[in-house]
Amino acid sequence: MHFLDEKMSRVVIGLGETVNGVPEDELGDLYLKEADDYIMNLEDFLRKDLKTLFGMFNSSLMAFFFTGRLTRFTNMDQDRKERYFKKWSGSRIPLFRTAAKTLGAIAGWSYYCNETAWEEMNYLGKTIGREHLTPTRLYGKEPWRSPDA
Repeated sequence: MHFLDEKMSRVVIGLGETVNGVPEDELGDLYLKEADDYIMNLEDFLRKDLKTLFGMFNSSLMAFFFTGRLTRFTNMDQDRKERYFKKWSGSRIPLFRTAAKTLGAIAGWSYYCNETAWEEMNYLGKTIGREHLTPTRLYGKEPWRSPDA
C-alpha cells in the first residue's frame, strides 16, 4: 500500500464495519486496496488532509469530546463505533459533519468498487461486450412486450 499505514488501515476497516455493516473478516485486503488506490489518486493536499482526518477521528480526545470516554475509535466495540460515527454525522459543527460524510464516502467507495460486493447489489459487472445480456432499467430482465399482446 502506498498511503494507508497500519493505524489508518484499522480506521478504514472500522469505518467499513460501521458504515457498510460488513464484518471485518469479510472486508478483506481488496477493501483496503480500493481505499488506498482511491486516496492515492487524490491531490497531495487532500491526502495530507485525509491523514489528519484519520488521526483526528481515531483520537481519544475527540472520542472524549463526543462520547465522554477516552477510547480510540479502533478500540471501541461495534455499537459504540456506530454511535460515535452518528454523533460526528449529526454534529452541530459543519466541519465534523463534512468529515463524517468524507469518511463514509471512502468506506462506501472502497466496499462497493470491490467485486466481492457486486453480487450483494445484484450488479452484473462489466458490461462491455455483454450488452445483449444486460437487462435494461426500463424493462427489467425480460424483453419488453406490449400490454395488448
